[in-house]
Amino acid sequence: MNQRVPAGSRLEQEFSPREREALNRALRFLDYRPRSSGEIRDRMRKWGYGKRVTGKVIGYLEDCGLVNDREFGRIFMEELVEKQYGFYRVREKLFDKRLARDVIEEVMVDYPAEREFERAYELGTARAERLSGQGEQVVQRKLMGFLERRGFPGGVAREVVRSLGRVDTELGRE
Repeated sequence: MNQRVPAGSRLEQEFSPREREALNRALRFLDYRPRSSGEIRDRMRKWGYGKRVTGKVIGYLEDCGLVNDREFGRIFMEELVEKQYGFYRVREKLFDKRLARDVIEEVMVDYPAEREFERAYELGTARAERLSGQGEQVVQRKLMGFLERRGFPGGVAREVVRSLGRVDTELGRE
């Protein structure tokens, strides 16, 4: 990306020197990876910019299409689902990216809840193989904790542990 405010541009007339400096810093911040407006706002506050300057810069970035919280949230959610995170962990990580609650709720509508058990089962199976040789109760407790930390609902985690309990983890067959 490596964008800067060009000298002599319309921006030079609309933005004060302090605002141009803030915009340039925000653009450099976006060079590394896409960001949410909340992440940019937090960083600009850390850099010492006030609400007015921050709001103007973020507004400009949104108008130019360089910052789009809905699109960012959708892509980030898809990446987390691909990494086998469950509903609650995906939602938590979206909040961590400083997205607004309404944006998160809108993005989470597309969460593939119908595949929640399947993804948890796949993850649980891989973990159960690594835990084989330990007592059945120990394996069940560790699997349950693991799946819940990954963000899967308790009911889904319990059902996966029950299903895997019917499979002989030592031999890998029913």
